[in-house]
Amino acid sequence: MTSTLSPPGPVGAATGRRRAVTAAMCACVLVAQSLVASMNLAIPKIAASGLHPTPAQLLWIVDTYVLVFAGLLIPAGALGDFPHP
Repeated sequence: MTSTLSPPGPVGAATGRRRAVTAAMCACVLVAQSLVASMNLAIPKIAASGLHPTPAQLLWIVDTYVLVFAGLLIPAGALGDFPHP
C-alpha cells in the first residue's frame, strides 16, 4: 500500500519568514499595549494639570493619543525600512 500524502505546510525560508512577521506584529501589539498602560497611569497627573479636564475630556485625551500612536506605528516602521544613503 502506498501513501500519497503531501508534506505538511511550507518548509524552509517561508516558515522562517512567517515566524519573523508574527514576531514583529507581536512586538507592535506589545508596544501599543504598553503605551495604553502608561497613558492610564498618567491620568491622575493629566487631571491635576492646570487645564482641569472633565472625565469625558480625559477619556478623549487618552483615546486620541493612543489612536494617533497606533496609526503612526506602521508608517514609522515603513520609514525605518528605507535604505540610508
